Amino acid sequence: MDQQSLRLYTKQKNNTMTKRISLKKVKEFLDKSYGFDIANSKRKREYTYARKVFCKIGKDLSYTYSSIGKELGCDHCNALFHNNTFKVVTDRDIDIYNECLSYINHHGFEYIDNLSSKIKEENKTELFKYQYEISKLKVTIDELNNKVKSLETDLEHYKRTKNVLKLFSGWTESQQHDFIENRLKPYSNMISKQNLMIA
Repeated sequence: MDQQSLRLYTKQKNNTMTKRISLKKVKEFLDKSYGFDIANSKRKREYTYARKVFCKIGKDLSYTYSSIGKELGCDHCNALFHNNTFKVVTDRDIDIYNECLSYINHHGFEYIDNLSSKIKEENKTELFKYQYEISKLKVTIDELNNKVKSLETDLEHYKRTKNVLKLFSGWTESQQHDFIENRLKPYSNMISKQNLMIA
C-alpha cells in the first residue's frame, strides 16, 4: 500500500459518520509492532520516529492534533511537528505505517470511503466545472464571431466610402456644393421614396 497515494476518509456518503478506529487501538498496534510503548518520551530515534508514524496515521484518520498529542502524552504542537516531519522516517517505519493501514483496512473499521468512488465524485465535480467553463467559452466565441462579421461589414462600407471620399476630395468646394445640392440630395430623396414604396 503506497503511503503517498492512500487517502483516508472518515465519512460515508450523505455525510453520515461511520465507525472509526480509535487512537488507542492504533497505539496498541504500533506498540506491538515496535516492541515498546511509543508514548515513552525517550529521545532515541526509534521512539521519535514511532511517534511520527502514530501522528501521521492519526491525522490521516482526521483526528485533531490535540487528541493525537493527548494519546502520546504531549501537546498539539508536538503532534503537529511529528506529522509534518513524517518524511524523515526510515523504511522500517514506513513498513509499519503501511502494516497499520492494512490492519485498519481489513479489520472491519468502516472509516475509509471507497477510494475509487471518491475519485470518481471528485472527477465528476471537475468535469461539471470544465463543462461550465466550456459553455461560457462557446458563448464568448459566438459573440466574437458576431463582432468579426460586424467588423467585416464595417470594413466593406469603409472601403466603398473611402473611394468616394478620395474622388470627392479632388473637387473644388464649388463643385462639391453643386454635386451635393443638384445630384446627391435629389438621388437620396429618390432612393428614400423607392424604399417607402417597397416597404
